[in-house]
Amino acid sequence: MSQEKGLNRLEETVQKLLENYSLLKASKEELEKRILEKDQLIGELNSKINMLQSERGDISGRVDALLRQIDEWEDLADEVTVVYDEDHIEEEDTSDGESVDADLVDSRQGKLFSIEP
Repeated sequence: MSQEKGLNRLEETVQKLLENYSLLKASKEELEKRILEKDQLIGELNSKINMLQSERGDISGRVDALLRQIDEWEDLADEVTVVYDEDHIEEEDTSDGESVDADLVDSRQGKLFSIEP
């Protein structure tokens, strides 16, 4: 009888070990699946980061170009002097001596920095 008790105990222990092994194997497979999903997500996010950094660089370049254009416009504006005549107002370009009608200039540039309520 003692041998039979020992065999029953051994069978129960082996059964528990097999059940625990199966649980651990399933848990391992689930964790590996989650790792693959997370790796895929990380790859997608890295791609998105690269795309956004590239886009930010493009936008930065465009803003720099706009700022250069504004600087050039301001430099040109510094070269233009306003000549007041009682009958007619002209703007004179001091760089090449050409005159420009002030009303025409005001209509083209008047809204550049205006703030409307």
